[in-house]
Amino acid sequence: MSVQQAVEDYRPGDLVEPDLEECRRHHIRFRKFDWPWTVRRIQGSIVTVERRGCTEQWHRRFLRKVIP
Repeated sequence: MSVQQAVEDYRPGDLVEPDLEECRRHHIRFRKFDWPWTVRRIQGSIVTVERRGCTEQWHRRFLRKVIP
């Protein structure tokens, strides 16, 4: 399976959380564990999520889907 095939498909309403290992590699740190976040919109590789009542845009490589 190629890397592109392994990329998760997101849909509005999906719950996602940060991929902490990928974030750590890019020096992104979190002070609070305030996830899961809700996917609102997807535009190519940019995923808009609702976090703490606000929307933020993240590159899909920094996210992973929450499996219920």
